[in-house]
Amino acid sequence: MLDAELLAEVYIRLTRGQDSLVMDDSGGDSQSAEFKLAAIDLSGFDLPVLRASEAELQAHEKVLTELDKASGGKRIWQAA
Repeated sequence: MLDAELLAEVYIRLTRGQDSLVMDDSGGDSQSAEFKLAAIDLSGFDLPVLRASEAELQAHEKVLTELDKASGGKRIWQAA
């Protein structure tokens, strides 16, 4: 039950314009705890950048082309 409640909370946060998945449980019981966004400095981490291979880029382009056809050319995220 707790997993379902947490998943519901994440969904609600994401559909309200949240731009981070970092949540801080400020205490209290897990049934009624209000989750608040916590600021975490990630600048100290050396995160690797994984570049897509040529085959992955082609596969991605193929999916986008299929989406474009299925939507009748109305992919709003690629409006330019």
